[in-house]
Amino acid sequence: MTQDNSPRLDLPYILSSQAQKHVTHNEAIKMLDVLVQGVALSRSLSSPPASPNEGDAYIVSTGSSGNWLGKENSIAAWQDGIWVFYSASIGWRFWITDISAIVVFDGNIWQSMNDGGGAMTGAIDLLGINAAADTTNRLSVGSAATLFTHEGDDHRMKINRSSNNTTASLIFQTDFSARAELGNIEDNQFRLKVSADGTTEHEAFWVDAQNGVMHTPNQPYFSGEAKQDYSSAVNTPDHIIELNTILDNGNNWDDTNHQFIVPVSGNYFISWTLLIVPNGVCSLRKNGTRIKKGIYNPTNNLATMSTSTILPAIAGDTMDFEWWFGGGYYKNDWSSFVISKLG
Repeated sequence: MTQDNSPRLDLPYILSSQAQKHVTHNEAIKMLDVLVQGVALSRSLSSPPASPNEGDAYIVSTGSSGNWLGKENSIAAWQDGIWVFYSASIGWRFWITDISAIVVFDGNIWQSMNDGGGAMTGAIDLLGINAAADTTNRLSVGSAATLFTHEGDDHRMKINRSSNNTTASLIFQTDFSARAELGNIEDNQFRLKVSADGTTEHEAFWVDAQNGVMHTPNQPYFSGEAKQDYSSAVNTPDHIIELNTILDNGNNWDDTNHQFIVPVSGNYFISWTLLIVPNGVCSLRKNGTRIKKGIYNPTNNLATMSTSTILPAIAGDTMDFEWWFGGGYYKNDWSSFVISKLG
């Protein structure tokens, strides 16, 4: 290309003192007719077809011969009864009619961009569909919905990572701030993490890859046993049972006031078991009110008695266990108390 021609398509300029300006102008029009919205009938021919039509264009294949000798990768156009050749520049694209495919010139060869059905298969660095792609988000789609559909049978989406200590996950965001992450996060376990602010994470569950067992590390759960043996005379005032903590997932047991403080609203499973003698009763209380009398031994024999219930509660409610209706006795090392949130 020279200063007499355009820098990109090498179109000839009409010079100020030039005679027969229409010749130069028509030459440029013929070049535009081939190169703009480029369409080639084929890119598999290495020699000219026998009977081309005016305007037919081809991309010359390797092993060129005949009138195309030495013109590999050039665009050959049949114009005014002769073959005219145009050398491609990086980035030029042509639709190839016989394979229904788009090809792009990378400076050395023409690369296919699709499989003949309109789907891209050639390697491209970035793709943004109604959204800007970047070197981190190489595929970016701005849309109300994105559909991945089957081709007659199953359909699987695959997220592949390089090793067991890297991450393959789905991240759910609000205004580009993470609110949940689901997948294999830096190990082989399947995890769900959530966040209210995009900074502090809470693990909702994880599934052990070795056995499929699901763990809920933040599920509220308390178990304990009575701190000491206790006996009461008839008409003794009510007594809140003091517990030693065995397990307190979430630190919800108030050891000062001997009560469980409900951390989150929902349904709770509560059970309690004591070794008692007659007349003593152990009841469950919520917010200081007896809601289930529970265990009572009407016999004169020492007996292990147990009961359980499911109770709705809201965050901030309290639960404790009350010993009342004096004259009874219980042993600490035969007692157990469990409070656990369901679901």
